[in-house]
Amino acid sequence: MAAFKVRLKDGSEMGPLDIEMMHSWYQQGLIHRDSMVRLTGKKRWIELHDAVDISDWGASGGTKGRAAEAEEVFDDGDLEYDPQHWRVYCASALFFLIAAGAGYFAWYPERWVAALRQAPWREIALGLVALGLLLVRGWDPMRKVVRVVVFLLTFSLFALAAPVILQGVHWRPLAILGAAWVMGSGLFFFLAGRPLPRLSIALCIFWILAGAAGVGYLGFVPPSEATAVASNEPASGARVVPAAWSPSAQAVSQELPMLSPRAAELVLSYGLDRPELVFKQSYLLAANGVGRLSPLEAKELGEITTAAYAPLTPEHRRRLDSYMERVRGLQVTQPQEDREISAIVGEAVRQLPDAQRSRYQALYEKALGASH
Repeated sequence: MAAFKVRLKDGSEMGPLDIEMMHSWYQQGLIHRDSMVRLTGKKRWIELHDAVDISDWGASGGTKGRAAEAEEVFDDGDLEYDPQHWRVYCASALFFLIAAGAGYFAWYPERWVAALRQAPWREIALGLVALGLLLVRGWDPMRKVVRVVVFLLTFSLFALAAPVILQGVHWRPLAILGAAWVMGSGLFFFLAGRPLPRLSIALCIFWILAGAAGVGYLGFVPPSEATAVASNEPASGARVVPAAWSPSAQAVSQELPMLSPRAAELVLSYGLDRPELVFKQSYLLAANGVGRLSPLEAKELGEITTAAYAPLTPEHRRRLDSYMERVRGLQVTQPQEDREISAIVGEAVRQLPDAQRSRYQALYEKALGASH
């Protein structure tokens, strides 16, 4: 039968003791589950519960056991014993920190990347503050609620990515959504109810901070660039003075005559590099912004558009109407179709008289700017 040496609280060593004798000492409270024991003939000391199966021994005599101690410490019933409960408070602080970053972009929206300019930063900041407040008392039911909310919000990023992809926007907005997904995933696992290894905790914190930093770094527009963009915004009713537009904007304006160089520059800021994608994105922006034009401007834009499309053949008009309807519905269109429709519309606009075409460009540009 196995025999053990036992180290008592005062440091003295007793034994050898067989398992029955250790059980008796355990019931008397002389040793406990964490007492150090050593198998006779061995040099390594280990805790009693690791050396012997004491699952049916009950609580050590003279002690209340860990379960009873946990009930005393958390006698309000709101929390379960968890040596890593500090993670809930840490998550609360992280939510407040991320909310501060969202508040910055709510205060300075012009310093956020144009392709995702419609992000509701004020609402995002307030939501993050609310989640932080739910965790500030460390209540476990609130931890579970926040974890579910984080999961749903992180999963919803896939839905947000769909219209971004359909609009033809390139890597930067998608990378921002990817960084947000990394941050949300880190928060979800960090808020797990079970104790985590130290490496897992470190990785969770790393992904949270790396994701948040990625969102800020990729989405941030330096103040100098933001000021330059703002300075290019024309005053209401003011004529736009030709500027030194980029060669890309000038080339796109030549191929898509409904776009002025400034309008082309604005759409190109979404990270597009092919004229057919610029055409598709410009139509989406103009469709969203036309409602912000004055009634007279909206009517005039509609009349010029009708005049431009009037010479189209019935087949071209049917294809154009079908294409525009699918684009407004954020449905998938083929690159070849994008090129063909942009060519049809471009040729139609070129047939307009110079004065009417210039007016069409000005109104189209204003609708684009209102949606940007």
